[in-house]
Amino acid sequence: MLKPLIILIAFLSMTNIDYAQDSTTVTQPEIKTVKMSDNNYMSKSPSEALWKSVIPGWGQYYNEEYWKAPILFGAAVGLGSLIYYYNSEFNSYRDQLDNATRTGTKIPIENPDNLGDTYYPISKSILTDLEIRQLKANKEFNRDNRDMMAFYLLGVYVISAVDAYVGAHLYDFNVDDELSYNMNMNKFGYPEFALSYSF
Repeated sequence: MLKPLIILIAFLSMTNIDYAQDSTTVTQPEIKTVKMSDNNYMSKSPSEALWKSVIPGWGQYYNEEYWKAPILFGAAVGLGSLIYYYNSEFNSYRDQLDNATRTGTKIPIENPDNLGDTYYPISKSILTDLEIRQLKANKEFNRDNRDMMAFYLLGVYVISAVDAYVGAHLYDFNVDDELSYNMNMNKFGYPEFALSYSF
């Protein structure tokens, strides 16, 4: 009961309430022109940084975070190369598997009187079941790796876009040592928080 009362007294003592009013004169408040603060000005546009992230690293270059740009661009190029490699290997193993399991193909009829030419049997490759299973495993391995690299490439694009957007918002943020925050452990093992501001 004592705690809410102390909070109420503290709140009421902080408010500045004027109940007196002179009803005979009405004065208009003086209008002052105040120069707008430059605190709201952003030198880097977050939407432009987001659009420039279509190419990973370009948004970081726009935000003058030069060390991040080659990392993200290199990751995108490397993952794109791996996608191309795994896709070509997938296509190669798929074609080998199709050729190994195909029994024949139809060709167009050249002479309608001789219907024996309508089916041209292709000699089946002599592969064991183990070799066919190995072809299937290689095909699936390359397909899975291609899909995983595409997922990683999507992650690089998302990280690049989010980092560029946030970097543009925080470009003008003041990070000097006047305001610091510290967390230590006291002698009982509990965390202590310290906030200091220097003038």
